Amino acid sequence: MVEPPSPAGTGAGEHPAHERLGNPEHLEEYLRKLDDPARAAWQKPDEVLRALEIRPEAVIGEIGAGTGYFTLRLAPMATHVFASDADPRLLEVLRDRIAFLARQVPPYLCLLRDSQTLSLAFPHPRQPTKRAVSKFDAPPRKTSPVRDRCAALLNRVKAHAEDKGVTICIEVVNSKYTDPEFGRADAIFDRLAWGADVCARVASPRVKILFDIYHVQIMEGDVAANIRKYFPLIAHFHAAGVPG
Repeated sequence: MVEPPSPAGTGAGEHPAHERLGNPEHLEEYLRKLDDPARAAWQKPDEVLRALEIRPEAVIGEIGAGTGYFTLRLAPMATHVFASDADPRLLEVLRDRIAFLARQVPPYLCLLRDSQTLSLAFPHPRQPTKRAVSKFDAPPRKTSPVRDRCAALLNRVKAHAEDKGVTICIEVVNSKYTDPEFGRADAIFDRLAWGADVCARVASPRVKILFDIYHVQIMEGDVAANIRKYFPLIAHFHAAGVPG
């Protein structure tokens, strides 16, 4: 939450949006605050989401999405999330973080018409641009019966996990190495996008990803960026050096 703008000097066009909304000028420092893991202790996101009792068919309008702290938690629980923020700087960060959910969670820019009125720009002025495919991108995958069965099983047991306060983790494992000491050639969850899709289908705060740094580095690399991207869906980490 941010403090309401001061009545003085808030005419449209007089100050940058982040100043009128109370957001600090120094973005990096503000991002560290928004992404601080300690935030969960006082904001209690799991309790907030339980209290909302979101149904799978829900369509959510999130005002003040920021960097996506709640956006990425809401996405697996609802059909659609309209994420909006009035600070274009935060919206650019949000756009990158929800790229893998682009169809389900489009970002929108809140436009300050005056000191008391907000409206949404549809779409956000900066149009998506084509991005070069990197070696870290997961190849496109078709819907598979295995993924369907995995989601169906988790949907059957998620209510019990939620009732008991237990988090079920699905672990990403590399399929590159056939030696079971280093990997599994038959691994089905070997790309983070696969696990994120399963979590979205299950839509429960008690079904999340076990992020094994060793396996992610082998399959996708760019570990730090992937942690930032999927952090709201991650419940636990395993750490080991590569090659092992």
